[in-house]
Amino acid sequence: MNPLLRNTILLFIVFFYIYAIVALAAKIKERIDPMYARKFIHVAVSTRILFRPLVKDPTGREIATFGLLLYATISLLDALGVIKLETFEEGLKRYGSRTELAFGPVTYPLAQAIFVRFFRHHPLSGVAIGIMGLGDGMAAILGYRKPIKSRKIMGSSRSLAGFIAFIIFGTLGGRLYGYYLYVTGFTSSMIPLKEIFLMSLAAALVEAIVPGELDNIPIALAILLVRYF
Repeated sequence: MNPLLRNTILLFIVFFYIYAIVALAAKIKERIDPMYARKFIHVAVSTRILFRPLVKDPTGREIATFGLLLYATISLLDALGVIKLETFEEGLKRYGSRTELAFGPVTYPLAQAIFVRFFRHHPLSGVAIGIMGLGDGMAAILGYRKPIKSRKIMGSSRSLAGFIAFIIFGTLGGRLYGYYLYVTGFTSSMIPLKEIFLMSLAAALVEAIVPGELDNIPIALAILLVRYF
């Protein structure tokens, strides 16, 4: 099959996969706290990395980047009221305001697009998505569930529990996703566990001090800073 046609078909499959995750979140939000439903999406959407080895070159980089940019664009247009996707909105909103869609749902795919576009076959690509997906997602869930209210990080609203969860699950996610791309032959090497831990620590510190809806791109930059400086 022509690589461009193959990758385009995969793009649609991944979009349906993501839409199914959002639709499930919209459904379970009726029974659980909206915060959990939103962060369920944050973690679950990162598992689209399972499709990464199937997206072939030479158009793989462009198709994967286009998919993330399209996701961000749809979120922004919905937030602005240009389009209206009811299931999409219900899954991603936590507190009933569609303006929420202009922040996390836009910056999250943009942050991941950095690694998909510029580090496609580099082990950092899988590691970074694992840190952002599992680390940031589980930090919010556990920090919200078990906040340890008397322990705040650097005077912010972030809890110690969430900070620790970010480091643990970020390290775990980075290792797991990096290993997956390595064993499937998508990357040719792995980043040492110690370095993944330091990336997760830096990302957790950034997440602790940057306002919640604006932290995705700073987290991505923190990961790059640890890796190259």
